[in-house]
Amino acid sequence: MKIKPEYTVRFDEDDICVVRLHPDGTEEFISPLSASAAMAWEGFQRGMSREAVIDAVANEFDGADPETVARDLDALAAQLIALGFAEE
Repeated sequence: MKIKPEYTVRFDEDDICVVRLHPDGTEEFISPLSASAAMAWEGFQRGMSREAVIDAVANEFDGADPETVARDLDALAAQLIALGFAEE
């Protein structure tokens, strides 16, 4: 999966969110993300494989079951594609 370049994740003191980067330099808030979803997003944005993202998320969140992470990651990927933030 490839994240479209006009979208990115922003972190501030209290929130993690998807923003759209407009050509004029402005940013538009799109959607909040969980910490694990943001980590997966960044992995995909860096070109990591599905398996590498699963491993990274499972290792970051102690006790996370890799099978559960894989199911959640697949659901997230499908949602990002459906919303137009990413493409296969």
